[in-house]
Amino acid sequence: LDEGRITSGRGESLDTRQCIVILTTNAVTDADVAERGLGFGRDAGQSDPTELLAEHFPREFLARLDETIVFHRLGPGELRRVMKLRLDEALARHVMRT
Repeated sequence: LDEGRITSGRGESLDTRQCIVILTTNAVTDADVAERGLGFGRDAGQSDPTELLAEHFPREFLARLDETIVFHRLGPGELRRVMKLRLDEALARHVMRT
């Protein structure tokens, strides 16, 4: 990525100069996040996610990332809203076909 290229598993070289690369991990557990107070609602005195990630990834790698965002597990209310949106979309497609 430093040179604006990435090589796929098949040996193909891809140009990444105009790309946004999103990396995800589940190396950090919900308990880690809750204990350290990370995420969208985090207070000023709480930990930086990079500190927690440094327990799993080299600091040199983490220093190259522009942004770190912590997403919390969806609760029952959020899951219901997502399911309703998806169901409404499916029903709308079905109505359009008939």
